[in-house]
Amino acid sequence: ADVNTLQQANLDLLKLFTGYDVRASPFNTMNLKTSRNSDNTLNVTLMRAKLIDLNERQRQFTANVGIVLEYSDPRLVWNPHDFHSIDHLYLKEDSVWFPKFIPCDRVRENMH
Repeated sequence: ADVNTLQQANLDLLKLFTGYDVRASPFNTMNLKTSRNSDNTLNVTLMRAKLIDLNERQRQFTANVGIVLEYSDPRLVWNPHDFHSIDHLYLKEDSVWFPKFIPCDRVRENMH
């Protein structure tokens, strides 16, 4: 396909963002493309862990971990066949909803 055709396909794909609210999670958005019964999943994978320190007496450990978050936003789904085989877009992080991940490193007292 020529450059103009691909540019037009990209512009058409950007129409997916009409009415898209970056603040709204696809997991609690009720609309035609997304519902509580749809197959929405959020996968959290622990990629790697390296034990840095272990204190058995205090029941504490320190580790470096890598985490991968994977999810699908059904509000931004298209058929690549309809868009000259374009199957992904590169977007700025703040232009799509992204799950907030806040690691907690709290030590709990009196764990019985």
